[in-house]
Amino acid sequence: IVFKKGSDNTWKQVQRLSDPDTDKMVGFGKEVSIYGEHILVASWDTMYFFRLSQDSVWEINSMIYLDDAFMRFKVAVSGNNAIAGLSNIDDASGAAYSYTYENQENSWKYIQKFKPVEYHSNDMFAENMAIRGNHLAVWACCVDGIGPGVDKGGVYVFHYKDGAWTEIKSYLGGGIVDDKLGYPIDISDSHVIVSSREQEIVYIF
Repeated sequence: IVFKKGSDNTWKQVQRLSDPDTDKMVGFGKEVSIYGEHILVASWDTMYFFRLSQDSVWEINSMIYLDDAFMRFKVAVSGNNAIAGLSNIDDASGAAYSYTYENQENSWKYIQKFKPVEYHSNDMFAENMAIRGNHLAVWACCVDGIGPGVDKGGVYVFHYKDGAWTEIKSYLGGGIVDDKLGYPIDISDSHVIVSSREQEIVYIF
């Protein structure tokens, strides 16, 4: 359900979105993200892109099916960039898929599949994400991190330039076992905020 803030500062329902593939209708709305004139909705295995029309109606723009997306499937959109995170693929090392909106074609185009520079099976990269413009922070819930122990978690920051996402920084958990540094996570134009829920600490980079 889409709400809009009115001139009187109250939020009112303006539209109800539904799966255009009515024969399927499995998990529609399990993940959502919105930015500007774009809404991205995920089902168990499909991304649905809606765009705001000139008549202020959200209309289906693109549908992208992902073979390996069942269950562990996160989405995020900002500007003309969209990301799908699949943490359970490739021996659970995880991967992210990027898409960009093509104005002339009025559709979303696949760009690349990417991972951290260093990764291992069961890291579960892309279990959660936060995007702002050309910067993306991605959580790997089960990377072992620094020192002995497992599942300390880690956050990887990527920059989008010349049509590709490139890793520019990583923050790996060095605290207690099963800390899972990086959940929740968020990003602004100049900062990344990362939670260490087991230690009850929030880090700002």
